[in-house]
Amino acid sequence: MKFDDLLKDLKDFRQRVLPLIKLVYSKLEVGPAVDEEALQQFCDEFPFAPDPALLDTWRVASSVVFEWFVKAEGANLAGMDSRLAPTGQFILLSPSQALREFEFLAELGGVSHSEFPMLPFAKLQPNGELIAIDHTDGQAHIVLVILDMVLSVLPLAENMGEWYAQRIQTYFEDSTLDPACKATPTLTATLDCFNSSSVEWPPEKQGW
Repeated sequence: MKFDDLLKDLKDFRQRVLPLIKLVYSKLEVGPAVDEEALQQFCDEFPFAPDPALLDTWRVASSVVFEWFVKAEGANLAGMDSRLAPTGQFILLSPSQALREFEFLAELGGVSHSEFPMLPFAKLQPNGELIAIDHTDGQAHIVLVILDMVLSVLPLAENMGEWYAQRIQTYFEDSTLDPACKATPTLTATLDCFNSSSVEWPPEKQGW
């Protein structure tokens, strides 16, 4: 999946849920495209050949902040436990932010920049965990980097296009970040509601 298609889906999503503003919070901020000079500067500073898919992403937008969650009022109306109500996020780092996070991870791991092949491109709030591209052996696998004592890594997808295609299915819902995790009935009903041509709340399934 290409990033410009994903961005269109995010914009469409927000337009559909805007009428539910009292029940569902949503936010989408998109930074301007990165010019070729800035991309070249990034390539000169990053010690590996960066994934072309990431460069193509930045040619569309330098950064993205996409967030949504079901508000307490919306959860109560649907009979959901508000503490477990669905929430999603995608925070795309700019080239300069990605380099700073890359340097931070390398230093945290106690290795030189030239020996650390993982380039963060997205960040999770509030814990600060990072989604990164693992450039080991010329690959471009997508991984979750957990900020523990050993920088644990969770494989997410074979490439960025595959990861985009996976994540847009749930609009970057938090609990389904791990591909092995299945959507709960609450999330499935919520997404069915969000994907309908005429979004109405609450979802048909209630009494979770």
